[in-house]
Amino acid sequence: WDEFVLGHEDSTFFHRSGWGTVVKQAYGHEPHYLAALQNGRVIGVLPLGLSTSLLAGRRLISAPLADYAGICCSSQESAELLITATSSLATDLRVRFVEFRHLGWSLPDLPTDTSRATLILELDESSEKLWKRLKGKVRNQVRKAQKSGLDFRVGGLADVAVFYDVYAENTRDLGSPMHGRRFFDILFDVFPDQVAVFSVWEQADIAGAAIGCVHRDTLEIPWAASLRRYFRSCPNNLLYWGAMEYAIERGCRRLNFGRSRVGSGPYKFKEQWGAEPLQLYYQYVVLRGKAPVGEKRESRAYRLFSRVWPKVPMPVAKRLGPMIFRQLPI
Repeated sequence: WDEFVLGHEDSTFFHRSGWGTVVKQAYGHEPHYLAALQNGRVIGVLPLGLSTSLLAGRRLISAPLADYAGICCSSQESAELLITATSSLATDLRVRFVEFRHLGWSLPDLPTDTSRATLILELDESSEKLWKRLKGKVRNQVRKAQKSGLDFRVGGLADVAVFYDVYAENTRDLGSPMHGRRFFDILFDVFPDQVAVFSVWEQADIAGAAIGCVHRDTLEIPWAASLRRYFRSCPNNLLYWGAMEYAIERGCRRLNFGRSRVGSGPYKFKEQWGAEPLQLYYQYVVLRGKAPVGEKRESRAYRLFSRVWPKVPMPVAKRLGPMIFRQLPI
């Protein structure tokens, strides 16, 4: 499986077999990984996971907790084999729907949510060349962070705790429940050589942090956050610039900023670096009910929760957030 994934140019970090291990250990979602074979050789993969919650019922997702990890194959024939196998599995498991999270391409004739995209920045062979290519405004914001006394650091498992404090507070402030700390500990346990913590500090105080995942020649950043009280010093700009320097040092050719809702503030922040959008296609095979396109954010309950949640004290949010997160359509 992983030999095929690492050799395929359209694969992502979330196609790796270890992602299913992370999801199962952290949340109990059962992996159902389908592979198309030809003469015993893998020619296509589809990393499905069975997710069950009180709010959304039973559903198959490719892949749970991932921004994108749809069908990855070498031919149309292998894609059709995987789709046929998925339909049979979905019936056997009695799910509401199957959700494919395709990156840059889509299957025909399926209900599709196109509200999200990821943004990808092509890197240069040196940080000096990349720096010269950045817009003046972006360079000024990085300089402002440095002149404000902020420092960039790279760490590993030992830094998950400080990352989590920033991530949890920022996620609460945005009105959303958060992963549990255990999820990130498991991530580093399963992928010790592919993941790193990036952080920005003001002396002994952390201002921002992110987790980056290296896959093939790409650094992906699925989780990044900064504390609001440091926004005036532009910690996010230094955080991403440091990540770019790290990526170039590791021989990466591109930086994947991760998923954002098209036109949102985070989307525009990533776009200013010169990153180009790549459309995400969330597609649905519906067995019961209707396609859940936008169902979470359009619900009255979700809007109410988003207004109330930022007011919850952090100790309570850290305890309740992961339990709520577990029940969401993820």
